Amino acid sequence: MSFFNSMKKKAAQDAGEGRLPFTAHLIELRSRLVKSLIAVIIGFCVAYTYSQQLFEFIIMPLKEGMPPGGVITMLEVTEGFMTLLKVSLWGGMLLACPVIFYQLWSFISPGLQIKEKRYVVPFVIVSTAFFTAGAAFCYFIAMPFALKFLLAIAGPMIQPSISVGKYLGFALNFMLAFGCIFEMPVLVFVLSKVGLINYKMLIKWHGMAIIGITITAALLTPTPDAFSMLIMGVPLYILYLFSIVVSWVFGKRIVEEEVEEE
Repeated sequence: MSFFNSMKKKAAQDAGEGRLPFTAHLIELRSRLVKSLIAVIIGFCVAYTYSQQLFEFIIMPLKEGMPPGGVITMLEVTEGFMTLLKVSLWGGMLLACPVIFYQLWSFISPGLQIKEKRYVVPFVIVSTAFFTAGAAFCYFIAMPFALKFLLAIAGPMIQPSISVGKYLGFALNFMLAFGCIFEMPVLVFVLSKVGLINYKMLIKWHGMAIIGITITAALLTPTPDAFSMLIMGVPLYILYLFSIVVSWVFGKRIVEEEVEEE
């Protein structure tokens, strides 16, 4: 009983201080997740009507990178249907990105100052643009290089026979990983605005960042070979350098205030 009494006392104290209790944050988080899920479902329904076109678009890098004699196969009876569902789900998530990022900003915005809450529209636009740019970079640049390397490394004695389901998992996970890592400048922007980090910290953490980038590239690449890790690691390092500039531009006022206080 003492535990529940202490919880009630803490909730009353938070209410008296004008702060939302922890349970209220959980309820709000659930509401944001439900709205994001509804947006994904609506996007899925829209994307499913164009699932065949989306599938042909995603499989194009494999067709172009396939050596002579290679074939694309379907190993299970339901693999074709599941492939269209996965493609539609990925398309639905991409269409729902603006809603997802808006819900994310709405959840964290109460911790920001009033003038910082004005960034909601730029945040949604830039976050969506960076995620799309990451997926596009993977599709047009990273994936063709990775496929040609991985399919040719075994030599001409082995002819590839690629399952459409396996390739789809490889391609979608690869594009999703690139879309996420391209959000680094946006994340740094938010953390810099709330004062959790600044550009001096990022410069100081440069050595650890290289180690972290290497580990991240190894974990996020569908096939953790050196070539795929290099394809992901180099853009990730460039994004880290760009994030330092973002933190310097948008977190400069915070850093100057800290220096003045010292």
